[in-house]
Amino acid sequence: MLNVERCKTILMRPPTPAISIAIIALTCFAIYFNALFNGFVYDDISQILRNPWIKDFKYATQILFNNVWAFAGKTTNYYRPLPQIIYMSAYHVFKLKAWGFHLINILFHTSTSIVVFFTVSKLMKDSPLLPLPSNLYPSLIAAMIFATHPIHTEAVTYIAGIADLSYSFFYILSFYLYINSTRLFEYRYVLSLLSFFLATLCKEPALTLPCIIIAYDVARNFSKKEKVLSPYSLARYSLYFAIAGLYLIIRFYALGSFTPAKNDLQITFYEYIINIFSLFSQYLEKMILPIQLNFYYIFHPISSPLAMKAIIALLSVSVFSWFMFREFKKNWVVFIGMLFILIPLLPAFYIPALSHGLKNSFAERYLYLPSFGFALLSALLFTWVQFKKQNQVKALSVIVVSLICLYSIGTISRNAVWKDNYSLWLDTVSKSPDGDIPHGSLGYALIQKGRIDEAIRELQIALSLNADLAEAHNNLGVAYRDKGLIDDAIEEFRAAYLLNPADPLFSRNLKETYEMQRLFNEARTRNKITN
Repeated sequence: MLNVERCKTILMRPPTPAISIAIIALTCFAIYFNALFNGFVYDDISQILRNPWIKDFKYATQILFNNVWAFAGKTTNYYRPLPQIIYMSAYHVFKLKAWGFHLINILFHTSTSIVVFFTVSKLMKDSPLLPLPSNLYPSLIAAMIFATHPIHTEAVTYIAGIADLSYSFFYILSFYLYINSTRLFEYRYVLSLLSFFLATLCKEPALTLPCIIIAYDVARNFSKKEKVLSPYSLARYSLYFAIAGLYLIIRFYALGSFTPAKNDLQITFYEYIINIFSLFSQYLEKMILPIQLNFYYIFHPISSPLAMKAIIALLSVSVFSWFMFREFKKNWVVFIGMLFILIPLLPAFYIPALSHGLKNSFAERYLYLPSFGFALLSALLFTWVQFKKQNQVKALSVIVVSLICLYSIGTISRNAVWKDNYSLWLDTVSKSPDGDIPHGSLGYALIQKGRIDEAIRELQIALSLNADLAEAHNNLGVAYRDKGLIDDAIEEFRAAYLLNPADPLFSRNLKETYEMQRLFNEARTRNKITN
């Protein structure tokens, strides 16, 4: 006879770490499986298909000591060699098969989700107000929220998102190893330093990790009424700052500078400060409500603090700051969760450093690491409700499962948008109709599909929004040439060349089209003589 009570007891037991890891891994692969059938889009095409450096190991030195776009002869402020090394490794295994590169992104996301599980488990054990019989359930909830959150699709499904994936993985791993280390120079502490260094080689915001580590120690010691800082803790921090210093030296050698060059923004310092609040408010909104996701957001700046958008943003930031200050004294784990949302986003608020300045200063992939803090806070909230409303555990479980299911559906649906350049930019143009880059990129995708008249219309819209888009001029020239409009094509190729004479593609197209024009004129002259 079946023992019903025994079965209930077994079912109510929290899953073991091994089972939890299996659930997380299977979930990640299930919801991102359709991304394996996607192709290369946008920067993937330049960084992989047109990148000769990743196709030969002899270029490893150039990758390590140059900016991320040096292979194309461009000068940028981004020093991110490790993602290029990952591309190089992937190329030698998969060649130019897009599914292989997508697989690597999924593996990184899966690994990060698993590290989130262990990190939350460790933090929950130390939580002062939530003494659980087992911390595996909230840890699994946090990991599943992180694994399925639709805001991650840009980082995971976009192959060029490997920079955000890799730096976030090493960042959280370094933090996890640190909070588990007990002595200076023990293996976990040394591995934490190594992981931090690898994170810096992936993306610049990794330099914020020492702030998180110091805040963790200060908040935890303060809650236990222990000495906030000690000579021992200062010694532990010093090596992280030494690693940061080493990174900056290498960066200076590679780029010739420490800080990003400023863009020429038509915005005052006062307006810049106001818009930081607006940006942070927008990031919080997308993290909490990940709908109407978009690859290219047009950020409309605020010029007055009395604008409704400014008031809402200021109110959101004020509430967030008040809660963070309160939780520092009340529950330091909640404080750390909120800090993980804020600190990694700080570099994204430095608008002059972003590739398109104020116009496109918001990107979903920047939320990949901060969403760890959101997942931790979500797990804490569900756990707190469970203890306050013990008679509603079933209802709470339904809510958690429903949320994860909704996230999963949203992620699978969003993956399909990233299938190719055409589907991506068609979706982006519909959501950002005043964006020059989306219209120009859709025009290029239409050329590839042979829909020349539609391409010309999109490229003309892009240039009406921004006449300085060299790529759009070049692509419009290609479209005109395909229609036999040689004079118009030359005019566009000349405009592209004047805007960026260093690009060999522009000069080559201009030269080839001049030759076409010469041959056409000669043929027309011979035809007149013959007639």
